[in-house]
Amino acid sequence: MNKRAHVTKRVRTARGWRHCEVVLAANGRIKPDWVIVAGTPEHHPEGSYYLEWREGKKRRRVVMGKDAQDAHGQRLRKEAELNAANVGVTVVPSDRSTRIDDAVTLYLRDKRVTRRSGTHGAYRLALENFTSSLGVKRCMQEITAADLVAFQAYLRDQGLSADTIASRYAAVITFLRASGIALNKHDRPRVTKKLVEVYSEEQLEQFFAECEDSERVLFEFFLMTGFRKSEVVYCEWSDVDLKRRTVAARSKPEHGLKDYEERTVPAAARLIESLTRWRKQSTGTLVFPNKNGKPQKHRTHLLEVCKRIATRAGLDPDDFWLHKFRSTFATECLRRGADLVTVQRWLGHSDIETTARYLVHAEGEQARRIIDGVFN
Repeated sequence: MNKRAHVTKRVRTARGWRHCEVVLAANGRIKPDWVIVAGTPEHHPEGSYYLEWREGKKRRRVVMGKDAQDAHGQRLRKEAELNAANVGVTVVPSDRSTRIDDAVTLYLRDKRVTRRSGTHGAYRLALENFTSSLGVKRCMQEITAADLVAFQAYLRDQGLSADTIASRYAAVITFLRASGIALNKHDRPRVTKKLVEVYSEEQLEQFFAECEDSERVLFEFFLMTGFRKSEVVYCEWSDVDLKRRTVAARSKPEHGLKDYEERTVPAAARLIESLTRWRKQSTGTLVFPNKNGKPQKHRTHLLEVCKRIATRAGLDPDDFWLHKFRSTFATECLRRGADLVTVQRWLGHSDIETTARYLVHAEGEQARRIIDGVFN
């Protein structure tokens, strides 16, 4: 049986970035920039072509760039390679001479279009580190598992933390898979899972006591919804229902907010009161715009505001960061009786293991109350 490879194009749709089937011309070639979206041909000049095939039960997917003719040629070569291997003929891969620099440039070009700037920057830095660690190697097919071991050592020599090393290592693995480089399993960098850090009641009391009105409603929103930073930045008044006391995190593909993380979170009475007052001062569609009514584009602006407030309150600014409000929300909800599945839904987690990290052991007076309840 002949093995097939096929081409998709990753384009921006109403439901975010999606891999869509390409449209073929009468001669069997790919019709440039035309794809099938929800059963209908549409013109999409954005995005890159991808080559997909099966190796046993595994699906392989490789980015090929924006040229439809080149994508068609690569598909034919891959099918020839697959069918030759199917009958026991060894074929030298046609992309053996692909330069590492070219593969990185192509990959980052796609990430610049399909990911937020912060994500693109993280991939760029990881791949810069990786190519520096490779030394004289220039072709993708020269990369081996030993190079990944050397890459970890290179990062350690830079004095980076275990978490940073693991993050950059994962980015490189993703790049290699997207480039069609399959390596055998090997030891991954091990990261000790840290205990989740949350704000204490005393810290929050001091922090909010130093907030101006606009700062207070912003960080109450972070704390009482468990929203991610991007979800706060792009939250619109249409996402807030003051009467039903809910706040929704909705898909906004143009800003990188994914549809599978959509959810509605009940809002505390205290937050609704703050939002009601804040709504009277607001004129735009965004709940927390910048001075020009636009989204807060600067990646670290809100973090800097958070740390300035902590400093004014006499607290250690190094103990304050935005995701810690989300951790506090999750931990307090679980501690006060919310079930794990409900909190998973409120946080928009795809798996319950991620949510379970916020389950903390009872300590002190709380632990004593639990024991007394068990044995009295």
